[in-house]
Amino acid sequence: MSARTDLLAYLADLRASGRAVPCQQVDPSDRGLWTSDDPEERAFAARLCTGCSGVRACAEYGRAHPREHGVYGGLTTTDRAPHRRRRPQNEMTKEDVA
Repeated sequence: MSARTDLLAYLADLRASGRAVPCQQVDPSDRGLWTSDDPEERAFAARLCTGCSGVRACAEYGRAHPREHGVYGGLTTTDRAPHRRRRPQNEMTKEDVA
């Protein structure tokens, strides 16, 4: 099995046991939020992930596959790309101090 298939099976098992898995519980027409081309929709999907029982495993998968488009474990494609990670808004750089 592939890592993606393993992740999806894990999330399905969590949901079957009554645990919260937002990406599996929304209306099928809304599941595209997690892979939308619209950054605001992806940000909304990422916020939904915070209540997910599988958020840690999903985030690990996303970090291991940074080029895969979409939200994994509350992290967008941009968040997961090592060379494009956004700096927290409250973090200052040398340029901010100078």
